[in-house]
Amino acid sequence: MCTVFAGSEVVSLKNHGALPRDIARAVHLSVVERLAAMLHRVGHGDSVVFAGGVARNQAMTQLLRDKLEIAVLVPDEPDIVGALGAALFAV
Repeated sequence: MCTVFAGSEVVSLKNHGALPRDIARAVHLSVVERLAAMLHRVGHGDSVVFAGGVARNQAMTQLLRDKLEIAVLVPDEPDIVGALGAALFAV
């Protein structure tokens, strides 16, 4: 995803009078579409685990659930799951 293109698109939408909530939803949907495409390429089961800081974004998590139509599981501390896994692998 090109952040320069995305940024210019957001500015364009704002200049055309789009509401901030509509712009935010469009950005979220764009990211969800990209995530869903990647998941479909690698394959997935009846559920996926959504980890990382973005998993704390409830709107993103719900849009991903709606798009995938499967369970999207979010750990209690999604932003440290990667670091925890790396630490456990290191020992």
